[in-house]
This record gives sequence, C-alpha cells and structure tokens, in this order.
Amino acid sequence: MTFKLPKIPNLEKMEENTEKIAEKMNKANEMYDNDNAESAQVAKLQERKEKSFVPKLNQEINPSLSYPEYNLFTKRLSYMSESGKRTDLDYNAIFYRGHHIAFRHKNFYPYPHEQVLQTIDPQLEELGLINRSPSKAQSTFRMAYGKNKYADVESNFKSVGGVRVQVSGQVRANYVFKAKEDKFDVTGNGDFVIFGATLENGIDGHLSLRIIPFSEREVCTNGMTHQASAIEISENIVSRLRNSNADIDFEKDLAMKGLKEIMEKSKNFDDLTHAIKNERQVHLKKFPTAWVRSRMYLVKESANDFKESYRKMTDMIITQKQAEQLARAMPKRMLDKLGQSDADKPSRKKIGKWMDVKQETVEERINGEMVQKEKTIVNLVPNTNQWDAFNDMTWDLTHNGRAFASRSKHYHSLDTILVPRVRRQ
Repeated sequence: MTFKLPKIPNLEKMEENTEKIAEKMNKANEMYDNDNAESAQVAKLQERKEKSFVPKLNQEINPSLSYPEYNLFTKRLSYMSESGKRTDLDYNAIFYRGHHIAFRHKNFYPYPHEQVLQTIDPQLEELGLINRSPSKAQSTFRMAYGKNKYADVESNFKSVGGVRVQVSGQVRANYVFKAKEDKFDVTGNGDFVIFGATLENGIDGHLSLRIIPFSEREVCTNGMTHQASAIEISENIVSRLRNSNADIDFEKDLAMKGLKEIMEKSKNFDDLTHAIKNERQVHLKKFPTAWVRSRMYLVKESANDFKESYRKMTDMIITQKQAEQLARAMPKRMLDKLGQSDADKPSRKKIGKWMDVKQETVEERINGEMVQKEKTIVNLVPNTNQWDAFNDMTWDLTHNGRAFASRSKHYHSLDTILVPRVRRQ
C-alpha cells in the first residue's frame, strides 16, 4: 500500500516567510548588541563626567562699586581651577533691591538712582518743579532718598521663570512746574497743559542719565516726553546765543548758571553746540551738576516752543502721510483702540475712530509675474484734528500698561511725526 504525503498549501510562501523572520531576528540581535554597547559607552562617559572637576563660580562684593544704604551691590566674579588657581572674570554681577539686574564689564560704574535724586532735588526745588506720580497702569513704586524725601518713579521689569519681576534697573521720574502761571491753555477753552522735565537713569548699562522736556495735560493727566524736539530746541538755543549781541544775565537763575559754566568750558560754538545737545551722560563717576543745570535751562526754554507747537496743532489736521507713519510706528493694540481713550471720561468729547489700520492681501506684478503680498491699508477719517488725535494716543501711552523701553520709543515716534517744530531767531 502506497502512502502519499498530504499536500501542504503555500509551502513555498511559508518557507519564504520563515527566512524573513530569521533575518529580522538576526537584525534585532545586532541592534540589541549595539544598544548594549552604546549604553555601556554612555555610562562610561557619565562616570567620567561625574569624576571630572567642575569649576565653581564665586561672587564677592566689591565695596567700591556697592551702596548698601540703597541695597545696590556689585559682585566680582571668579572661579577656581582644579589646581586651586583663582581666575578673575572681566564681568561683575549687579544686584538691586534683592534682584539680579545685569552682568556688566568690571569697569562699569552703576550710579545709584537714589543718589541722582538726592543730588538733583535742590535744583528741582529752586526751579519750582515737583514730582508727578506716574499712571497706576505703569510699574511704579515710591523711592526714598535723603532725609524724608520720596519720589514716585516708573521702573522696568523682566520675566523670571514666567513671572514679571520689578527689577528697577531703569527708572523714570516726571516733574512739573508748580506755579499757576506755568499752566498753558492750549485751546483757549480750559484745556490746560503743564510743562516740566522727565528724569531717567539706569544702573544696568541699558539707560544713561537723561533729562528731557515733559508735558502733562491737566484734564486727563496724559503725559508726553519730547526727546526728538529737544535736540532741535537745543540747536535753537545755540543759534540765539550766537546771534545775540546783548550781555546775558547768567546769574538770574540756577539753570542759567549751568549754561554759563558749559559756555566757559567750551572752546568754540561747535563745542558749545555739542555740549548743549548732549542729551545724556554715560559712565558716571561724578554727578554732572553743570550739565543738569543746562538741561534744566533747556526745559524752561522749550516750554515756550511747545506752547506754540501745541497751539498750532489745534488748527491742523492729520495728513495721510502722517497716518501711514503712525500706522508703521505705533503698536497694534493701540491702533485697534483709537478713539476709545475717553470712554471713561463722559464729561469730555470722544473723537471716535479716526483711523482704521488693517492688513489686506493684494496682487502686485513683480518681474512680469503676479505675486500676492500683505499690504497695510490705512483709512483716515477726513479732517481729523491733530491735537485730538495726539491726545488720543498719549492717553493710551500714559494709562495703558507698557514696557519701560516701549513707552519711550513710542513717545519719541509720536513727537517726531506729529509735533510741529518751532524755529526762533
């Protein structure tokens, strides 16, 4: 009897699959061996790293650049090598009010905010200036200096672990003339503006000592600094001094005494022009009293120029060119809320949405081909009064929370674009 083997279906396919499975197993074994080898190598490197010497950073207070009375400390940085040799770094760490402010070169001299205020306070009082509190929307605090002396200042902050910390490496204080006769009615209908000065100082290397003209609108406490205008006003002052044949009474007030000192040190009018236009002092080691007085003279002289500029703005309208410049320079969240600044002031006129800025996709022909591009479209309401628009924007900059540097930047842009210049002979 002959037996026949049963026919196994797809035998060839099964053999083929078996070979593939064996191949995969061999590859898996190789990968396993490689992984073990890599793991061993990683472990060896980790062991070597743990045994290696890691230099430790040392911090040592530098007494000559520290002010314990103001909680301002500069710390020298150094590290020890494995052999025990000390190496001093070229940078110091600056701490203020318990917060790390910055790393700066070892030759950087942080001039304390409190010392600036204490030194300049007598001059401010003699000139009739008083401290004006910044808006509550800004990062502010009351700074103590001298004996029973305080100033409300705005300061910068930085993000530490996702939390906003008021580090106060940069501060700004506003001052206005307190005499009633220093107020100016811009429109003739009770829209009063008070003039004064803004004092800025930095201990982090990002801001120098600076004094620039400041104005505040009484009805809404809108503030405005005039950094751009001040440069041209400085040139006007030098021009008037150059063309003046009459003797100048330098002893009439404190500010003029400072100008006299600068003139006496200047070798020529070009040197004088540079000295008066010098809007900031860097790397302070000694307080520049004459410079401060000359800046105060600039502030007093500029008030008359700004009165004329503001009065002109009440009769001017925003041009399309100015609107497009503002659209490029101002922050989007301000542009989105134009005309809403007086919503919480029912007694005042609300000018409404006077400019609309939006992005549209348009087609342009470039090198013979049609290309889609994003374009800013600025729709300006005709006959928008310049003074109203100016105050709409200063309201936003003053009363809405802004970063310290951002506020300065946008004040400068607004001053450049909208405030007309006054040339005096």
